[in-house]
Amino acid sequence: MFYVVYQSQAGNEWFWTVDKTFSKSKQKLMKYQSKKVALRALKNALKKYPNKFRTHPLHNCKIISADDPTVSYSPLTDLTLPVSYCLGRRLGAKDPWLFLTSKGTFAGFNNNKKSVFNHLEDCRAKALAYYKSGEAQLAIFDANQDQLIETIQLTTAVNSKPEVSKKEVMDALDVLLRASNYAKQLTQQVFIIDHSEMIDLMHFIEFSQLTDQQKVQLIDKIHSIRQERRKMKDLLVFLKAVRENIDFNKIIKEIDESKVLLGNERSYTFRDSNLKKWLDTLKNVATEKV
Repeated sequence: MFYVVYQSQAGNEWFWTVDKTFSKSKQKLMKYQSKKVALRALKNALKKYPNKFRTHPLHNCKIISADDPTVSYSPLTDLTLPVSYCLGRRLGAKDPWLFLTSKGTFAGFNNNKKSVFNHLEDCRAKALAYYKSGEAQLAIFDANQDQLIETIQLTTAVNSKPEVSKKEVMDALDVLLRASNYAKQLTQQVFIIDHSEMIDLMHFIEFSQLTDQQKVQLIDKIHSIRQERRKMKDLLVFLKAVRENIDFNKIIKEIDESKVLLGNERSYTFRDSNLKKWLDTLKNVATEKV
């Protein structure tokens, strides 16, 4: 029989248990019939419980024979921990890297409470929340070892302000509106194919005595119709997403009510009629002087 033990730098031993965790007690020690079985079990455990092995790294683990504790296998080079990521930050090039913890603070790499991300994109997204121009450097590291994966270059993305004109916004809205209307047209065309054209063809086949050549022509016709239908259905996936998730009436209403025109002409409706009269008088006096 064999079991797995983790030995800390201080010399303390932690045992892999039936509870799928490490414990200082041997009371629930997980035992395996062979080294091969132990390796296979650990490989599955790595996938299911990766955090257990981040706090108890594999390079400090051994597979030990229960019958003869002097027989052990170390390090466990046959196994590799799934790649995961953590966010590092430092104030200057000569400062040490500190890593984001589950509490939102930054601590040294060996901190067992560092925040771990299974996907690189999730770690990049988290970096945005902690980015402040010129304040610090950010980078993504392998969560299992002190290895830099990439530095975060957010200066351009965060500081730049894309210039978008009112006309460009209206043009984009027009495209989306036409896409929404086209979705309705395509839906009607697909309905016609399914409930008219295909039914007609099926009944024609049912009630006709056809030659082999006519059958071939019918198959070609059905194939052509179905190919066109498939193109429509694929396009409808995108068009329906626009149609069903964008409230065009609300957008158009808000733009109309804003009274912001695409041209340079602007108008304003005064709220105080007495003040408007006084300003009109002032304007007329200024015009007369000119």
